[in-house]
Amino acid sequence: MVSESYVQNSTFGNDVPAKNAGNIYLYAKNINLESSVVLTSSRGNGNAGKIVIKTGQLHLSKNGKLLYASWLWSRNTASGNSGGITIQADEIVLEDGADVSTENIGSGNSNDIDIQTNYLTIRGADKKRGRATAIFSNAEGNLRIEEPQFIINSGKIVARAFESHGGNINLESEKFISSPNSIVSASSKLGITGTVKIESIDIDLTGALKTFGTNFLNAAAHMKRPCTIEDIMEPDTF
Repeated sequence: MVSESYVQNSTFGNDVPAKNAGNIYLYAKNINLESSVVLTSSRGNGNAGKIVIKTGQLHLSKNGKLLYASWLWSRNTASGNSGGITIQADEIVLEDGADVSTENIGSGNSNDIDIQTNYLTIRGADKKRGRATAIFSNAEGNLRIEEPQFIINSGKIVARAFESHGGNINLESEKFISSPNSIVSASSKLGITGTVKIESIDIDLTGALKTFGTNFLNAAAHMKRPCTIEDIMEPDTF
């Protein structure tokens, strides 16, 4: 487990030819990030690097002491493009305001997020900072997620743009479960809105995630009298 840590690869300036940031590769049996950040970024005309993760379980969360959760970010603030994020894992859990995002707040474009997993769970939020747990891309970045089982509880999957085209979201899952307060959205404020495509055999958008009450049945009142040793010894009186 990694807690309160920071891994970054960045490029600066407007050199000609442009200098791109390097890539970050994380390969491990399991990766557990607690209030930690993995970031590739560019503040010049170069492109941010990509993030590639291959693991058994990827868990992004918050340790409770700090204000921020864990983030996987590829970000550009100038004329370059953000890098892509590729994740291959048996299981992915994002919670407590954690997010996976490609973002461009300059003149370039975001790159794609590609996730392949057997189980993906997005749940909870960072209530102190008012931040939802999310997978996010802006400025024409696309999201593609392939998994047999997908649970999103109070989370977001968003492809959003301002002037450029909105990115597309493609979700492929055998079972897709989403709580009523979760959001799956592809939009653009001034450009063409992206598309959301969900391919699933079993889709539950409203009722699968519920809070159960505390009024339990009295099991003892519904049980029959158990057999005693006398019943066994005298079966005719059973």
